[in-house]
Amino acid sequence: ASTPRWSRRRRHDIGPGMTDRLPRFLGPAAATLFTAGWTIGSAVFRVPSEIAHATGSAGGSMALWVLGGVVALCGAFSYSELSVRLPRAGSEYAYGMAAYGPFVGFLIAWATLLTGPASVAAVARAFADYASVLMPMDESARRLTAAAAIAGLAGVAILSSRAGTRAVCVPRSRPWRRARARHRRVA
Repeated sequence: ASTPRWSRRRRHDIGPGMTDRLPRFLGPAAATLFTAGWTIGSAVFRVPSEIAHATGSAGGSMALWVLGGVVALCGAFSYSELSVRLPRAGSEYAYGMAAYGPFVGFLIAWATLLTGPASVAAVARAFADYASVLMPMDESARRLTAAAAIAGLAGVAILSSRAGTRAVCVPRSRPWRRARARHRRVA
């Protein structure tokens, strides 16, 4: 039986000694934290009051949040299935190109190029707004704080992908592993 066209791995000529695959070093915990943060973003801190006001009841607000969680879970399952079937670098670009061809892949890449930085800026702005509660600052200082947060995290990510992931996925202490190790020593 032949494999479907969309699942065949296409080798891309990207240069001598180069590959179209990225190194894989994220464990399940780091990948889960990264994906949850990417999905939730800063909206979870800003939107609940607006949703509660629009629905008019706590039950309606809760139902909308559960529905949004189910939709996000379906998206996560879809991405995990795609990443297993097409294990190559590029995410949406690779999936769109394999399924619909190079033109759609190109459009997806451009959409990501435009929307990605906007979402990063929105999260950095939310960070600066919440930081201004702890340390009062004017509008220009908030903008500078947001820019400094982006520049700092980008600098760490440029130095090392692993260090960038560790900087974004803050809970690195792994208390559950320490507790498990203590339990093994006692038993």
